[in-house]
Amino acid sequence: MIHDSERKDTLSLTNDTLNNTNSELVSDNLSIEGTYSYGNPSGQNTFGVLQIYSLNGNTSLFSLQLGLGSPSFNMGYEVGDMTSINSIGTYTMIDENYDIDCILNFEFFNKKVIVSTDKEHCNCGFGANVMADGTYWKTSQRKPKYYVNLESDTFNFVDYFENELSGGEDGEEEE
Repeated sequence: MIHDSERKDTLSLTNDTLNNTNSELVSDNLSIEGTYSYGNPSGQNTFGVLQIYSLNGNTSLFSLQLGLGSPSFNMGYEVGDMTSINSIGTYTMIDENYDIDCILNFEFFNKKVIVSTDKEHCNCGFGANVMADGTYWKTSQRKPKYYVNLESDTFNFVDYFENELSGGEDGEEEE
């Protein structure tokens, strides 16, 4: 995981999709928080797990774990914050030190979220051939308190918010 003072995480919204009137989109009074997944993380198939932790208003934190499964077992991981308006959110990460230029778009529906990577900004630092793109189905509406990184370390979402967003280090490891 990249954590240094040169990293620039920015948030933006995809303006051309803000006017989407699809009736399946999450309305302003429904929560996007919870856990979403696709595939089977048992190691045999491609998988993705997305956790959304709502902070306040339109701001949410997320943890995204990805894997290709057998035979390569390549993986990807990101934790960050996003703003969502009218069920649309975009996360942008640029880190020139590591040649990272990544934009992930999130389109939230009642029971799923569709994640897509911007074709012009697709170097997200994941393992070879690992992409976040796909339909993630909501498996839990419960607000996640913790997320686990690829090294199996457990972190508190609130610690991430207090430390990372204020310029400090990643969330404190749980004892």
